[in-house]
Amino acid sequence: MFDKFRDGPCRPGATIVLACALGVAPGETLGLAGGLTVHAPPPGDFTAIWMEERIKANGLAAAMRDDDSVVSSLLVDPSSPYSAVADLPKRRLGGAPWGKALRQMKDEFDAPMTDDEAKRAVAWDLGLTNALPGLSAGDQPVAFAGDTLVQASLIKAGVSVDIFLQSLSLFGKRHYAVAAYYAVAVQVLRDRIPALPAARRRASGVREMAVFRFLLADGLMDIVGSDWSYLSHMLESEMSGWHAGRVTIHGHREIPVAFRVARVAAAYRQSLPYEGHPPCNANGTGDRAVAASRPYDATRELCLPHATDRAVHAWYRRVLEAQVAQDESHHGLWPIELAPALVSLTYARSGRETMPHGELFARHAGHTETADRLLIEDRMRGAFSDEDAAEVLDSHIAAHMCKERGR
Repeated sequence: MFDKFRDGPCRPGATIVLACALGVAPGETLGLAGGLTVHAPPPGDFTAIWMEERIKANGLAAAMRDDDSVVSSLLVDPSSPYSAVADLPKRRLGGAPWGKALRQMKDEFDAPMTDDEAKRAVAWDLGLTNALPGLSAGDQPVAFAGDTLVQASLIKAGVSVDIFLQSLSLFGKRHYAVAAYYAVAVQVLRDRIPALPAARRRASGVREMAVFRFLLADGLMDIVGSDWSYLSHMLESEMSGWHAGRVTIHGHREIPVAFRVARVAAAYRQSLPYEGHPPCNANGTGDRAVAASRPYDATRELCLPHATDRAVHAWYRRVLEAQVAQDESHHGLWPIELAPALVSLTYARSGRETMPHGELFARHAGHTETADRLLIEDRMRGAFSDEDAAEVLDSHIAAHMCKERGR
C-alpha cells in the first residue's frame, strides 16, 4: 500500500521541492467509483449563524443541550452510529432562529441557501454524515493506490496522501491515532502557505519549514522540538475555532477539525488488517453480524466508513487514550517535547466525565468554539473537579478570550 509513496518524489529522505511539499506532486487523480454517494453541502457558514441565533434566543447551555432534538430531526435512527440522514425536506427544524439564520445568509453574507441545503450543511457540520465511497477528489493530483474505503475517509478528511503516509511512517501502526492528529496539523499548516506572500509568512506565524522537516524526517527524533510544540498549538487553535464552509484540497466542504483528525485515524485503521472477519461489507456498509453497534464498544470493531463522523470521533477518543497509555512514561518512544502535547490532547479534547459537561463537550467536538464558551463560564465559577484538566483547559480558555477581544 505504501510502495508508491516510498518510491515517489515525496518519499521520506528525498530532496524535496516546494511543489512536492505543497501537495502538488505528480500522480493520478484520486477518484472513487461505486458505493453510496455522500453529497457535500455547498460552502457558507450557516451552522455558526444558526447556533448564534439559538444562543441569543435560549442561552448557551440550553442551545448546546438541545443537541438531542436536533439529532433526532436530522437522523433516521439517532441511536445507531450508522444512521442515514433523514429525508430532509420532510423534516422541520423550525423556530425563529432558523429563519433568522437563513435570512442572514442571504441578506448579510450574500450566500443564500435553500432550507434543504441548510439542513444538509448542519448535518454535515455536526458530524452526522458518513464516509462511504462516493465523494471524488477534485483537481488535487495525488498518488495513491489503496482501498476505496481508505480513500473515502481520506477525501472527507481533506488530507493529502503524502502527509497521510508520512505521519503513519513516523509514528508507526501502534500509534495511528496520534499520527492522525499530526497529519491534520501538517495539512492545516500546508494549506495556509500558498494563501500568504512569502514576506508575510513569518510575521503571520506560518512556519513553512515545519512542513518540510516533517515530510523529510526518517523518524520522530529528526523533527526539532519546537516543531512539535508549534504543530500542537496550531491545531489546538484550529479546534478552538469554527471554520465551516471552507473548501478542502479535494474540493469538498470541510468538516470540523476534530472530525478531520478522527477520519484520518479511521483511514489508518481501515488500511490495517483485522483479526477475523472485517466489520464492513465490500461496499463499506456495516456487517451487522460483526460490526459494533456502539462507538465505545471495545469488544467489536466499528465499521468506520459507514459510521457518522460523530461516532467515529467517539471511537477515536477511546483509541487515542489507549494508544497514548501504551507508553505513558515515554520510554524513549516519544520525543520529550511531545509529552505535554499528548497530555493536552487526551484531556482537553476527550470529553472526560471528570470534566464539567464532559459528554456534552464531546458531542460538540466539531463546534468547540461554542463549547469553550461554556467552559469559560464554568471555570470562572470554579466548577472543575479534575485539577489536571482544569490546568490544561486554562490555556485554551485564555486563547479563546484573547480571540474574542480581537474581534
